[in-house]
Amino acid sequence: MKKGYEHEFGGDACVPLGILGHELDLASQAQNNKIINQTIDSAKFKTQDTLASPLVRVKEGTATASCQIFGDTAFLSFSLAPNTTEDLPQELGRIVSEKAKTLWT
Repeated sequence: MKKGYEHEFGGDACVPLGILGHELDLASQAQNNKIINQTIDSAKFKTQDTLASPLVRVKEGTATASCQIFGDTAFLSFSLAPNTTEDLPQELGRIVSEKAKTLWT
């Protein structure tokens, strides 16, 4: 994904890992390439929002959570850096999504 974005749009790209486990891994590189190509194609659009919120970062022990709002889209990230991070449980994604919906209205 990173190489595809950099080739298509130039510059350096950082592709975050979503909250998912290996049970959703694709079976072949051909399937991976289809997803990568479709994702890059869907990223070719004109931006409509010109402002973003300040980045908010909260640290608790070794865990760090960050959030930034772009228009009506929230980008959340979680990290245990510099420690390695194992796959986060899918349940975390559901919990965060449900909590965000209560705060967004």
